[in-house]
Amino acid sequence: MSSHLMLVPSLACPASCAYCFGPHASGKTMGRETLEVVVEWQRALGGGASEADGDLPGNGRGTLEITFHGGEPLVPGAKWYREALPLLRDGLAPRKVRFAAQSNLWLLTDELCELFLEYGVSLGTSLDGPEAINDAQRGAGYFAKTMAGIERARAHSIDVGAICTFTAQSVAHTPEIFDFFVREGLNFSVHAALPSLRYPEADRWSITPEAHGELLVDLLDRYLENLTRVRISTLDSMARSVSAGRGGICTFGECLGGYLAVGPDGAIYPCQRFAGMPDFAVGDVATRPSLAELKASPVWREFRAREEQVKEACGDCAYFGFCKGGCTYNALVGSEGVLAPTARDPHCASYRRTFDAVTERAMAEMFSPENLDAVVERPDPERGLMRRGPLLSIMRDGAIRTRPAATPAASWQQWRWRRPAHPRRPAVDGGAAALPRGGDG
Repeated sequence: MSSHLMLVPSLACPASCAYCFGPHASGKTMGRETLEVVVEWQRALGGGASEADGDLPGNGRGTLEITFHGGEPLVPGAKWYREALPLLRDGLAPRKVRFAAQSNLWLLTDELCELFLEYGVSLGTSLDGPEAINDAQRGAGYFAKTMAGIERARAHSIDVGAICTFTAQSVAHTPEIFDFFVREGLNFSVHAALPSLRYPEADRWSITPEAHGELLVDLLDRYLENLTRVRISTLDSMARSVSAGRGGICTFGECLGGYLAVGPDGAIYPCQRFAGMPDFAVGDVATRPSLAELKASPVWREFRAREEQVKEACGDCAYFGFCKGGCTYNALVGSEGVLAPTARDPHCASYRRTFDAVTERAMAEMFSPENLDAVVERPDPERGLMRRGPLLSIMRDGAIRTRPAATPAASWQQWRWRRPAHPRRPAVDGGAAALPRGGDG
């Protein structure tokens, strides 16, 4: 079991991505005093957590995953990380801490690579495909600088994954973008460019829910033919959600409290997408707020009410058990900053289409002669009915890791495949103002 905490060392970013939704203004860097208070706050939370708090950061159970995000998290430099990493790791002991950083890698140095290796910091970056496509939306020179960072990391034996953002301009080049990641051996996740709560000028890069759904299904088919050459974590997670019956990424699930973010000044936000937006703060580490105090904040109460509204709006959907109505940030931006009565993520249609595609393709693989022969000839309680097929190989891992120990594999998987004959299709609001804003890292 693990929980997540995001630290935003700086809101500054040297890049100028045209569609960026996130913080990229100048400002202070998180100081040592704030880091020390983060440790004290997390340790205090660990002493007051209850079973009902589940995977909230600080509950003291399982691994704590700390992600350095931005802005650009490498802006503070190697000196900052040389101080921060041991302070966090040792200060939170005996709890295990796992580190990650999401960066454009422009400021990655050999010293940082050595430090990240020492502390096991995994690296992710943001790249939107070949140079011409990428730089047309992320700015001239971005591609070369980020690829140089990737090569530097690889020279130190650090693997790098990427977030690829598809925009209204780049989505027409999906085959070329996919081939690029295969050719470069870069695993990636998929984000859709969507409207922003901060920057209205970014809205023109948005893709519609329909285009987003077509993109995900197209990538799914390409992916299943290239599983040994590249991994797409977004599709892995969505496929495993279907087999496991629970969301595998923050978009799908009741994420409130599971991805808290701390800004450079110590303000606490529901997640990194809100960092630097004071109206969405749920607390401040300076006051060492308890979980009860966080939950009593107006923003937390509003977001929690949204989870209840979603149950009413989407409760009889075949996929609600692991979708949970999508992303709260997307729902907010889709209704111009005020949660709509349905509170549903406006890209519901794209998720539903992808879950449909996953289910249909998995069923075809499950009842293929090759899979049925393997089930009959070599029974395996762990893998059950998921034996042969590229999609089943992805889904099997999620099913095995989340299957209740007392439930036989085969009957459990059969239960998972039961779906309403005609699940209700909730209406999706249209128009530019109704589109959510996804993250690009």
